[in-house]
Amino acid sequence: MNKKLLALLAVAAVGVSVAGATPQTQFNKGEFQVDLGAAHSKAKTEHFNADAKWNFDGGLTYALSDKTAIQYGYHGLNDKLGGIGYSDKMHEVNLVQSLNKNFAVYGGYAHISGDDFAKANNIAQAGVIGKANLGSKVEVYGKAGVGTKKTSTWEAGLGYKVNEDLDINAGYRYINTKHADNENISFQGPRSWLVLPFWWSQNSSSCSNSSSSSCIHSSSSSCSRSSCIQNSLNWITMYNPSTSIPTKM
Repeated sequence: MNKKLLALLAVAAVGVSVAGATPQTQFNKGEFQVDLGAAHSKAKTEHFNADAKWNFDGGLTYALSDKTAIQYGYHGLNDKLGGIGYSDKMHEVNLVQSLNKNFAVYGGYAHISGDDFAKANNIAQAGVIGKANLGSKVEVYGKAGVGTKKTSTWEAGLGYKVNEDLDINAGYRYINTKHADNENISFQGPRSWLVLPFWWSQNSSSCSNSSSSSCIHSSSSSCSRSSCIQNSLNWITMYNPSTSIPTKM
């Protein structure tokens, strides 16, 4: 678990407004969305089938306008084979364009590297995002893309709105990319994530965190930006999955 990356994402959430938790197809100019979660990913080729490991998954989206957003994603792709751990990861940066409330398209750059790669894959990619409501609290979504280096990706899942402060999401992701000249490698497995249940609004001077009852929907001056940052870091300490999920050495 990369605690520094978790902290950076949490601090980035302070001073922003959080939108829907499933992949976004609509935006409000100037808003951020922060996603934190975990994926149980394993690697597979024609010659081996590794055992899955838990990995950190995270992302940050910023709305440039009501139609366009820039999005960064990090996906840990660690696994193990024969008792030996292998460390891989994917970074991606995409520009997302909303078509309507149900569909968006994206295009950008991805970088996949690690122990399974003699040379990192630098990928130009494009894809489509779709989602729909299954009721007042449930959304279904799908995401698919293609790219250079013989790359293809897809993901599908559900999002459930627990309350105004918390959304829980679960899905399955598949990433397939070049491993060697005549072979591809896939990383696949279930993932789950949530939108952090705290925010700070410059207009209302309020912030919120489910782990701090003194700072929930408060307009008090004591509910400051610095206290939101501290609450974010406290939340990360409590939520750190490394206490229960083994980390590869």
